[in-house]
Amino acid sequence: MSTTESRTPLRPVVRVTAIGAAAVEGVIGALQLSRTDSGLATHDTATHVVLSLFAVALVAAIPLWLVLAQRAGTRWPGISVAAGNALLAVGATASNINGSDPEFFGPVAIVANAAVLVGLIGLAVACWRRRVLPRPLAAALPVYFLGVIPLAQLGGGLLRAAVLAAVLWVLATFPA
Repeated sequence: MSTTESRTPLRPVVRVTAIGAAAVEGVIGALQLSRTDSGLATHDTATHVVLSLFAVALVAAIPLWLVLAQRAGTRWPGISVAAGNALLAVGATASNINGSDPEFFGPVAIVANAAVLVGLIGLAVACWRRRVLPRPLAAALPVYFLGVIPLAQLGGGLLRAAVLAAVLWVLATFPA
């Protein structure tokens, strides 16, 4: 990657989609905190809303992850997170349309979540080494994943929103 590429400001589409992803993740987190899991095999209205927003946020975050990987001088971690996000968005949408998780969702979710986690770890290492992000933020990138699965019902969207907003702020404020 040339010096000129690494110093270019974020394109407006990346800013807008990342802001949108962070805002939607914040709404998801608030919804997750304000409701309890119904435990039903089929989705209730609130679950349909959360799944719809989750799919939108996953897709909207893709450009930010790709730009972060580019700035870190590597491509594969960004592609891994992007592919995982896309698979999760498709799975969430299929689950939403179906009214419950389709049979294929389990195996697809395992692969998608693994792709996201591996990509985030790769991004964290690359950003740490190249100092693309402040080191504490680079080290915290895999924490984003905790908001996807383990903390999903406990407002994990708020954690994801915070990570997305912090990455966006650093990339937009310090284009070098």
